[in-house]
Amino acid sequence: MQFEGEGHALSTGGFADALQALSRALEALGSPFAIIGGVAVIANGVSRSTVDIDATVSAQAVEPERLLRQASLG
Repeated sequence: MQFEGEGHALSTGGFADALQALSRALEALGSPFAIIGGVAVIANGVSRSTVDIDATVSAQAVEPERLLRQASLG
């Protein structure tokens, strides 16, 4: 996942690192996914404050246990 331009609200810091790590983990599963919520709003140019990253993953394409293992949560 790439965000254009230096100084983009999502291009620096620990938040950007977490977003990249989440994207890489979901891409490794090979399942369709989308980043949603406040981060998606920010990525589309709207100024907004958020402290989390929301994502949705196709439940038909990946088992929940595999998703948790990939995310190192289970």
